[in-house]
Order: sequence, then structure tokens, then C-alpha cells
Amino acid sequence: TGTISVRGSWDDASLPACILLPDSEHTMGWGSENPAQFDGLIALLKGSARVLCPKLGWGKNEKEPEKYVPQMLALCDWLGLAKPVVYGRDCGAMVALAFKLAYPGRCGMVLMENMREAYDEAEFKRRMKKDPGIAMGSFGGPFSLITPMDGKKDGAQLMKGIDKVKGKSLLLWPCQMKGKPAKQCAMKSIGEFALKFVKGCAMVDTATWIGKGDESRAAEIMKHLK
Repeated sequence: TGTISVRGSWDDASLPACILLPDSEHTMGWGSENPAQFDGLIALLKGSARVLCPKLGWGKNEKEPEKYVPQMLALCDWLGLAKPVVYGRDCGAMVALAFKLAYPGRCGMVLMENMREAYDEAEFKRRMKKDPGIAMGSFGGPFSLITPMDGKKDGAQLMKGIDKVKGKSLLLWPCQMKGKPAKQCAMKSIGEFALKFVKGCAMVDTATWIGKGDESRAAEIMKHLK
């Protein structure tokens, strides 16, 4: 599979393992799949887990997350990891899910975060000026991660996609309305209903994480380390 560039903390072999998969360069000017976006999270997890953030090379390519599954498997084999916890952010979440679907026996808890739509009220207003359609952009909510990867979105395909998610997985989703946390909104209600059909899958509302994201993220990941 060639050389894989990694960041992380990998000192104590007795600690559980966690793999972090970053977003692509699509957002926030990070550059192509820059693992440095996880430096703060790596620091918070150090001492609780062996943390590894590989650069698998997807860059702007977000349409074929399954393409990177062999690299994930090879990395786990090379390190001797039986079932690491895998956290993926946006594009990285799709790769994490693809790995989970392909090798459920080799993947522990998967945490999939939608960070592209995690913004406060001021950011919502800024985005609305640029694109008025953004108000409906996140209506699909958790469906955008648990639907099949072939682009088909009809009801039958949706339920087929939900049925394929096997084992423990967690959606980290900002359930908000116009940038404000919402105790109950249509997106959250639909997501919670859909997840009733997914054995072992749950959702955590991350709308209240704004301003303390890495601390909340690290705390959630540590809940699932074994």
C-alpha cells in the first residue's frame, strides 16, 4: 500500500487504540486532508489512548470512501490492532463508515461527526448571505451518513443503507435551527426515528459543543475506549 504519513501519540502499548480520520480540504482552509486539524484532540487523548491520525490521501476526492478501506485494514494489520475505536470528521466519517461496513469484526466503536454544519448564529447569518439555500442544506441530517454510498436517496435505498450499518456506531450531529441549539427540531426527530432501525447506532447532539469542541469530543471518545 506504500507509505502512510501519520500524526499522534503512540507510546504506551497497554493503552487502547484510537484512529482519527480528518476532513478533506473542502472546508476551513486546512489544505488537503491535513491531520494537523487534530493536534488539539491528540493532546487531550494522550495518556488515555494510543492515538493515530493517518493521511490516507483523499484530498478533494470524497465520492469513493471505500477506496481507502484497504489502507485502513493494512494499517491496522501492520500495527496489530484488533478493533480500534475510529473517529471520523465529515469526509473522514465516510471513510470510517466504509471501513466499518467492510470489516465490522476489525473495527470497534465508530464515531462519525458532522462538523461542516456545526456553526453558531453569527456564522449561520454569514453563510445565508452567501447562500440562502443553506437553511435547508442540513435537513437530511443523519441520513447523509447512513444512506448508501451510491448516491441513491429513495426510501427503499435509504432503509437498505440503514440496515447495512452493523455494530456499535455513533453519529455526532449538530441539531440546530439557524445556528441555535434546538432541544427538538425536525432534523433531530427524523434522525432519532431512523436510528431506531439501526442496531447499535445512536446519535449525540453536538450543537452545544461550539466553543468547547475538542474537550467534548475527547470526552465522548474516551467513553468508548477499552
